[in-house]
Amino acid sequence: MSGSSASSIVELSRSRSRYHDQDALLRGFASLPASTAKEVAVEVLDWRYEQYANAPKRAHDLHLLGYLERLDGRECRHTGKVAHTYRVTEAGVVHLRRMGVDVSMPAAKQPALNDAAATDPAACISALRGLLGPS
Repeated sequence: MSGSSASSIVELSRSRSRYHDQDALLRGFASLPASTAKEVAVEVLDWRYEQYANAPKRAHDLHLLGYLERLDGRECRHTGKVAHTYRVTEAGVVHLRRMGVDVSMPAAKQPALNDAAATDPAACISALRGLLGPS
């Protein structure tokens, strides 16, 4: 079984290159969020050949570890095929910080009060209730 996928995975695990590629890909997603694995592989990491081909597998591994969150699928800029896009999770940021990579999570987008709420007190109260959620 020397040519099987299982033996290849074992060999990658022994050589630690699998984990090196995962960490590099995670750093790439931190700098290019909401991208496909192959976009990060080419645009950020300048990967070629085997590394490029394995990028979606390593992204899936990172997703299973909880370091990446899957977003919507869209057409990849490099393959032209529909592919998952990802963003780094809080657990992924913690992992990157443990590796010594300085990463900050993007600030959560805060809903803004609309113009009517700024001039009408009743609309302002309604908008604030909407921001606070159900009571």
